[in-house]
Amino acid sequence: MSRPRTDHAAIARWALPAVLTASAVAIELGGDSARLALRYQRDAVLDGEWWRLLSGNLAHLGPRHLILNLVGVALVAALGGRLLEGWRGALVALASMLGVGTGLLLASPSVTWYVGLSGALHGLLAAAALEAGVVPTTRRWGLALGAALAAKLAWEQLAGPLPLTAVAAGGPVIVAAHLHGAIAGALAAVAIVVHDRRRTAMEARV
Repeated sequence: MSRPRTDHAAIARWALPAVLTASAVAIELGGDSARLALRYQRDAVLDGEWWRLLSGNLAHLGPRHLILNLVGVALVAALGGRLLEGWRGALVALASMLGVGTGLLLASPSVTWYVGLSGALHGLLAAAALEAGVVPTTRRWGLALGAALAAKLAWEQLAGPLPLTAVAAGGPVIVAAHLHGAIAGALAAVAIVVHDRRRTAMEARV
């Protein structure tokens, strides 16, 4: 009797969500002390606590905020493609999270503190939209996702958070983080797509 074949595609797709979920849940279980020690906090970062640029994305306001963002992580994983798997997914996620932290630090000095994965999720969505948009068979889907994401970001920058989002999260919504995350995720996606195409072209010439 042969052993069941491991579904490597499923592992690749859900590895990143699993890591994000485990990290965020662990911080939430640490309570207020972990939240305060790891959240993005401008004055602390300027004092040398650079890890907060990354860890702030994994801390949350509380269980309701955490669950809301983890549902978003699952949805992004379900929608995403190759760019959100393996080392590509890890790179996009890392770039998105660092983009949120550094974006808030450099471009949003009025934001004194921030927690949550929503900014990074916007980066992952931007990457998924870009990947789908450059493939002929999924171009319409990618363009639709990209247009919806762009419209949401534009609304937030002009009119503030979408109605009821602050209520759902249980606290203030920092829309600047969404913009910074989306930009960083898109840039990471572009870099990966260019890398993959160059590699494919080189292999074709061999």
